[in-house]
Amino acid sequence: MCAICHHLTIASLTVPAVSETIRNDYETVCSKLRDISHLSGISGLLSWDEMVMMPAGASASRGAQQATLAGVLHQKRTDASLGSALQRLSQASSDDFSAAGLDARARANVREALFDHLRSVAIPQDLAQLEAELESEGYAAWLRAREASDWSLFAPVLQRWVDARRRRAACIAPDRDPYDVLLEDYQRGLTGERLEAVFSQVRERLVPLLRAVRERGARVEAAWLRGDAFGQEVPRAKDNKGAGEAAAAVEGESRGSASPSSALSSSPAAFPPERQEALSRRVAGAMGFDLERGRLDVSAHPFTMGVHPSDVRMTTRYRANTAQDSLLGTVHETGHALYEQGLRVDQEGLPAGQAAGMAVHESQSLLWERCVALGKPFARYLAPLLRDAFPDRAGNVEPEDVYRAMNALAFPISLIRVDADELSYPLHVLLRFELERALVRGEAAVEDLPRLWNEKMQAYLGVVPPDDARGVLQDMHWAGGAIGYFPTYTLGAMMAVQIFQTAHEELPGLDESIAAGEFGKLREWLRVKVHDHGRFFPSADLLLQDVTGQPLNPDIYLDHLESKYSELYKP
Repeated sequence: MCAICHHLTIASLTVPAVSETIRNDYETVCSKLRDISHLSGISGLLSWDEMVMMPAGASASRGAQQATLAGVLHQKRTDASLGSALQRLSQASSDDFSAAGLDARARANVREALFDHLRSVAIPQDLAQLEAELESEGYAAWLRAREASDWSLFAPVLQRWVDARRRRAACIAPDRDPYDVLLEDYQRGLTGERLEAVFSQVRERLVPLLRAVRERGARVEAAWLRGDAFGQEVPRAKDNKGAGEAAAAVEGESRGSASPSSALSSSPAAFPPERQEALSRRVAGAMGFDLERGRLDVSAHPFTMGVHPSDVRMTTRYRANTAQDSLLGTVHETGHALYEQGLRVDQEGLPAGQAAGMAVHESQSLLWERCVALGKPFARYLAPLLRDAFPDRAGNVEPEDVYRAMNALAFPISLIRVDADELSYPLHVLLRFELERALVRGEAAVEDLPRLWNEKMQAYLGVVPPDDARGVLQDMHWAGGAIGYFPTYTLGAMMAVQIFQTAHEELPGLDESIAAGEFGKLREWLRVKVHDHGRFFPSADLLLQDVTGQPLNPDIYLDHLESKYSELYKP
């Protein structure tokens, strides 16, 4: 029976009969969605283990495990009975839901689950399994290629990923731009055309601003905090005791002056990693990260994995010659983790208990990293912690020293996205957006990526990587098939500034609370305004409209950057 005919049949039933049918269908849907969520959690744990704990020689077997699990997940996501129940529920009116005792959040669960189901149904099982295999193979190939700084070791896997992603897009919506289809894997409502308009504003305003700041020749003292931007990284930790044991491989202490302007110590442990770990855990705890429901470990690339609100795992990394990398990395990942721990437990496994897309997720991490941790009130909180943790390097620092050092622009401009300062970071994202969009649309070839990458680095940032490792091979995203992910970083930064502006308007005394290390006021405001909604709103614009009173407005973000860095780097 078609959905319309079924709807007509329901309409002829008594209200109690309609309500019972809707409740039964909704309970069936919830049960099936929670099964899918539990299996997805297992897959996530396997991925976390691969990046944090797994021996290198196990990549092939892990790929096979993930492929098998992906097949089971695909079967459940494409289950015909799930689709039938969702189709019936989608035809019911809001009055029907109310009569069945179900609220607007239940209707949102149906809407979002049907969206997910229809995308899954469009993907054949062999493609789902291929993508799972490529995810494991790609990560291993990327690690080898980055180690050797040789693009040719990774290019064949990336070509397979591009082919697979084009096929995915064609299966879902053959008449749409393939990049637009892939974008919706990460944030609903995005299109390449809209992103091009947003990034055009970024390009037009930030390229000349960055050039002007660079030409002024002004410098902000940051060596006492940042040290060597390419300091030694600590090996991956193997248990939840954190980096303390792994840090034993890095020995020695700074013997430099306590002055902020002191020269870098020749010691490989100017900022002992075990002290960085203690500081990271202290700041994450103050922000509200619950270690009874989460972990903090070490990986080559910081990330956060939300398995369940009661099991949220994040990683950071420690470099012996800089304290800022681990500090901001931890704050960033804690922002992600707070979002995951703040999702509604009563909606576990359902869309209303899931994050509202990766751009929104990034807004939560970047709000804490850029708006809070790079702000003057946070510098008042952080200064005594730095003096205590690193007395040889920061024994005399004042909040103004901390604020200026935390916001100092990199000269020369960083080649590495994750090490980039706040002003150049959006331009790193811009070039990745342009390259991956061109790849998917057949306007660029995989083998040409190193050349195209370097050309855009020169055009936008004025620097050229000396090798592939510090150029086209620096990020892990494409190794996992995450094509369409990069734009969410800059969109998230824009949302963060817009949301934080509203928080300031609605939370009197927020700056004083941050300066005192009292972050609960902001955390709970975010929990109510953002976390609690899950995927209730079908687009980020609608969520922003609810929180801030307007959809995404790039000018708020760009005005913020221009004002901040024009003040820091006066002519």
